[in-house]
Amino acid sequence: MRKFRFNRVDSASSTPTFWQETKQFLYKTLNAMTFGIFGTIVVGAIIQTLGIITGLDILSLRVAPVLTSLLGMGIGLSIGLSLKLDGLKLVMLSVAGGIATLVRIDFNLPGWFDPVKASNNPITAYIVVVSVYLLIQTLFKKKTVYDLFFIPIVGVLGAVLATFIVSWPIDRLMEAIYAMIRFFMHLEPYTTSAFVSLIFGILLTLPFISSAGVAIAVFSVPFGVGNSMAIPDPIAIAAMCAAVIGCSTQMVGFSIQTIRKNDIGTIFTVGLASSMFQFKNVIRKPLTWVPTLIASFVLAPICYFIFDGYDWFIQMIPVGHQFSAVWPGMGSSGLVGQIQTLTIGQFSINSWLFVGAQILFPAVLVYWLDVLFIKLNWYNESDLILDASL
Repeated sequence: MRKFRFNRVDSASSTPTFWQETKQFLYKTLNAMTFGIFGTIVVGAIIQTLGIITGLDILSLRVAPVLTSLLGMGIGLSIGLSLKLDGLKLVMLSVAGGIATLVRIDFNLPGWFDPVKASNNPITAYIVVVSVYLLIQTLFKKKTVYDLFFIPIVGVLGAVLATFIVSWPIDRLMEAIYAMIRFFMHLEPYTTSAFVSLIFGILLTLPFISSAGVAIAVFSVPFGVGNSMAIPDPIAIAAMCAAVIGCSTQMVGFSIQTIRKNDIGTIFTVGLASSMFQFKNVIRKPLTWVPTLIASFVLAPICYFIFDGYDWFIQMIPVGHQFSAVWPGMGSSGLVGQIQTLTIGQFSINSWLFVGAQILFPAVLVYWLDVLFIKLNWYNESDLILDASL
């Protein structure tokens, strides 16, 4: 009885608990990170493609790499805005993100950093930015006449310290994840493709983590973000193709499921922006997610077989191509996955067929699975209605 009364008081209280505040903070800042990624490296990938198509080298060789290098600053700025910061505090969060991605820590080198290479790891940027935010908010709760001097100094030193603490282990973790993917892709590519596709599809639909950020962090290991690639890693390319299939399947699949009870604008929003808009309905009725999950798992090995392990795709990559690792985690968001597929494949017939498979295969498979699930009464059409509160 006492326990029951305690729960009633706790639930009735208007003051959020520590865990509720933490959950809200993580949701808000991780969602903001996605905006920072999209506004820099994702747009950079699109601009790079436009430059290649139009022959404007200033876009593909200069503007796109600059946008890529601004990844950390974009993450810091977007997180700062989501936390309602302004003035120097907002500026220093952006600077902290830049420090986190432009300084590559290597304890094997003098000074423990690489003076040439950049890290550009969005996960490192997120942790550093949040650390600097907590530091600044703790030390500068009230405005003083010394803020103009001390906030930038504390912000920069805090960012450098946090980068030294978190950058190296996170880079090693990403290397370990990539090594595991590479090992299993070499051992058994069909099953591994299925799981890579499924995992990235799940990450894309979850609202509190960025599949693009994970793709950059993991697939930058063999290539580097925006760095020239002399010899492509065939296994890495195959894994990236599996990831783009999984992400595209989620977005295309949910847009197909959305057709019956939503307007055309909502359908295109899900298919070209993000499948995470349907996550609210997934929470209410988890079975609505099953058709796209099945499709993500099934279609990757099918495509691996149909497209002959993507050997043609690997051989089409120009030597020195400025390779961006973001596209596998984007799927059909802004058509980044499809545009990059065409660009890397030099607009060959096979690349167009692969793009068609990324869109048509999930559309057909999810449609029939959706029909089956509704007929089995596992969910109904109304369970996928999107309202204005999303």
